[in-house]
Amino acid sequence: MTTPKTSAAERRNARITEFDGTAEDPITAQLRQLYDDAAAEPLPDHLLRLLDRLAEAEAKR
Repeated sequence: MTTPKTSAAERRNARITEFDGTAEDPITAQLRQLYDDAAAEPLPDHLLRLLDRLAEAEAKR
């Protein structure tokens, strides 16, 4: 993923409009997009197997 560069002036002039996550800041928008992309990735099979084993162990308690 390539990220567009922002100038120092753009970063200085960027303002957070509210603290609820909405922002005009391009860095915040890029970080949010990166997080959303990572969160949309499927879990690896080995991690799913581990979670299944943990759930089984918890059920046996």
